Amino acid sequence: MCLKIIVVFLCFYFTAYFIGSNIVVNCNSKEASDMEIFIASNGVHTDLIFPIRTAQIAWDTVFKPEVFKGVDSSYQYVALGWGDKGFYIETPTWADLKASTAFKACFFLSSSAMHVCYHKKIKPSSSIKSIKITTDQYQKLIAFYQSTFLRKDQTIQLIKDKGYTAFDNFYEAKGTYSFLKTCNVFTNDALKYAKIKAPYWSPFEGGLMKHY
Repeated sequence: MCLKIIVVFLCFYFTAYFIGSNIVVNCNSKEASDMEIFIASNGVHTDLIFPIRTAQIAWDTVFKPEVFKGVDSSYQYVALGWGDKGFYIETPTWADLKASTAFKACFFLSSSAMHVCYHKKIKPSSSIKSIKITTDQYQKLIAFYQSTFLRKDQTIQLIKDKGYTAFDNFYEAKGTYSFLKTCNVFTNDALKYAKIKAPYWSPFEGGLMKHY
């Protein structure tokens, strides 16, 4: 009986993914684009990548370079990716993945974090796609991401000494990760909020990346 429930659930879940990832919203915008951002995938997880300094925001005033061990003024881009805090912190590589961590992540039992990574250059490829947007759309993306951080006295909260490299860090974030709201659903929701082309729902990176 339990096996049947699991099979039915998986069939429903992947059917919803197939349908949701093939329904595209915000695909008829005729506004002239005047700036470029990027969407990146590591095969499982997606980030949005923004220029550090524009007329709309200077991200290096939000994510202070001095708390990153290897970041200096030569860095031109910053990648933001929301996800499960336990998965992020406890699983720097797939070899570190624990069943308990995966279970908590899937079933609403863990808090979340924002992964912030600085880059010197961005080169479009099969895993990094360019997205042309308007300044109004960018303002909406900024608002979406800014609203996601947990703050204390209006200050975002660094999770100290948990970055993977000298160029990245984690910050406390709002929301709970689950099989319904994965890191890719978050990226997708950000694009939809900003009225940028995106699938209706995609818990997996493939359903999102295929539209770019």
